[in-house]
Amino acid sequence: MSIAWRMGAGEDYAVVFWKWWSATASGWTEAQKLEYLRDWPMPAAWTHIAIEMLWPELGDDLFEIFDETQVELRDFIFSRAARVGLPSLETWEADLNDPSWG
Repeated sequence: MSIAWRMGAGEDYAVVFWKWWSATASGWTEAQKLEYLRDWPMPAAWTHIAIEMLWPELGDDLFEIFDETQVELRDFIFSRAARVGLPSLETWEADLNDPSWG
């Protein structure tokens, strides 16, 4: 959530990455995407990004995981993520709220 990823070089990197990912992984199976995520692990705070990479069909529902009142949706999405080895909801929240991310 750092401003570095929302402006400047970080934002530029993210834009280029998503263009590459969309072009490259669009024909990949879920297993191939998971293999990529295992080869290039992310911090737990980025689990929502890994979820979006795996299941782009979640679309706008994915943004609802930031709304703490969406308990059922958060549980559904993170239980699905946990089944494939991604961090749990609790781990994601703890890392996302870690003050060292500043």
